[in-house]
Amino acid sequence: MILLLCLLVIPLIYCVVTFLICSFEEYSSKHKVIIDFPISSIIKEWFLQCVIFIMMPYEYFSRWEVYNGNKNTLVLMLPGYTETQFVFYEFRKCLKESDVSFKTIKYRPFLGDLDLEIEKLMVEIHSVISNNPEKEIVLIGHSMGGLIARCVLERLRDSNKVKSIMISTPHLGTKLASFALGSCGKQMRPKSCFINSMAKAFNKNSLNIYSNADSLVCPRSSLLYLGNNVQTKKKLLHNSILFDREVVQEINKFIDHGNN
Repeated sequence: MILLLCLLVIPLIYCVVTFLICSFEEYSSKHKVIIDFPISSIIKEWFLQCVIFIMMPYEYFSRWEVYNGNKNTLVLMLPGYTETQFVFYEFRKCLKESDVSFKTIKYRPFLGDLDLEIEKLMVEIHSVISNNPEKEIVLIGHSMGGLIARCVLERLRDSNKVKSIMISTPHLGTKLASFALGSCGKQMRPKSCFINSMAKAFNKNSLNIYSNADSLVCPRSSLLYLGNNVQTKKKLLHNSILFDREVVQEINKFIDHGNN
């Protein structure tokens, strides 16, 4: 009973506190008072946090789904900090319906260096391109995964076969990363060497999706990219944005047509 209570209460406190911290940072900088508290969005985020928290140990040690479709497109999904393939459930379902190949990248070591993950992903992408030069690769990164996707796209700037979709990504870092563990947690802090090393140039093969109610990227101005920004109409929190139909449709459109 105590364990069940912890599984329910801790994620709720986490969702409310992080949302309030980010909101206070945002509104206080504009000399406003916090008046917007989207209860339904917080409840949805709380439910997702409970599921993520419960499933994470099993998901991390299980084999992640790889789907081979008939279309000449491969989608590589990059989870955020401590996330598993579960957060891309809606995307995987939609990609299957469209018969698009996909794979979710599992980070090893857990909470390891982002530069190491970037190098490993570069090797995998070069392998795919060398075996099938006509294959189009789409990177979908959530939060920390969006930083990885952005860095990889910058390194492949001359390739028209690679696209990048970044969702709820802390482009300038997030202050809440001060409480994160591991090398990747330190790298996501504002003005870290990793954040400062990222190219400031805009890449036309990229799409940045965010919500102005994000609960983990602080300040929220860090969610903005240099171009192709799409703000959700609903007030969605950090994880629930991945389960929104509008976002899934926006991503499908970008996969099929890019920014045309």
